[in-house]
Amino acid sequence: MSIDRSRLDHKITLQAFQLKSRPLAIKVILYWVGFVFVTAWVVLQSPLSAAPWLVLVLLVIWMSITAAVLGKQTKTGDMKFMQLPALLEYLPVKQRRVMTRLGSKPYGFLSIVGIKDVEASGIIRYVNGNVGQLYSVVGSASALLFEGDRNAIIRRVDNFYQKIDNGTSWCYLTTKESQRVFQQIAGIEHQNRALRHRDPELLALEQEKLDVLVNDVGGHFSSLHQYLLVRAPGMKELQAAHRLLRAERENSSLMFRRCELLNGADGLDVLRSVYQAPSKDKPGLAP
Repeated sequence: MSIDRSRLDHKITLQAFQLKSRPLAIKVILYWVGFVFVTAWVVLQSPLSAAPWLVLVLLVIWMSITAAVLGKQTKTGDMKFMQLPALLEYLPVKQRRVMTRLGSKPYGFLSIVGIKDVEASGIIRYVNGNVGQLYSVVGSASALLFEGDRNAIIRRVDNFYQKIDNGTSWCYLTTKESQRVFQQIAGIEHQNRALRHRDPELLALEQEKLDVLVNDVGGHFSSLHQYLLVRAPGMKELQAAHRLLRAERENSSLMFRRCELLNGADGLDVLRSVYQAPSKDKPGLAP
């Protein structure tokens, strides 16, 4: 049972003669009983009871539809009418806008993100005192795995999460970014410097390869990148999580095929890809 379950969430089955209803939460039953009493009072005792019968019929239909919409349960078991206070707070325009200009106050955006500073070492500091660290990860799971490999990965992942301290949180971020071509560009540069004969046509071919990598592959073509954000109450817990992650990567590749610690600059790039609005300019880098 969920620890968030109250007595009103307890489900019972109603039975009349040989008919049984599906299990209903007590709060749902009380909601509809209250609706019946309110509707009866409106039709029989309220000032609207003197209205023509056609108006009363339309009123009952409208109340029934409204009650059905507001009484519908969400996936978490809450009823729709419980979301009305949040909706009323969201209606004002100032509650739906967060100014992020350089000249605007940072408190609205800070309340959403919660990040106070990103150090050069990659340590992320939050306003509530927590610290975090970003990792670039590549997993091993695939839909084309054999059953034995799949079971081995599942067992390895299960054993890993059983070792995690309850005080830390592990959040995976999936972004769609331009393909990384740093190593390919470095290879072309190394090849260019190793040329013994500086033939103009050969140099033009090398420049064309560089333009394709930088402007096309690294600018227009996007791929999925996954990152792991480890957040802990303090540096001691964060270092323990880092040692656990490093030991997992060194001992096995079932869970992570690659796990790279990001510094401050790389971490800021990841956060920009998550929080920054997409640019309207045409992507591309100068060679």
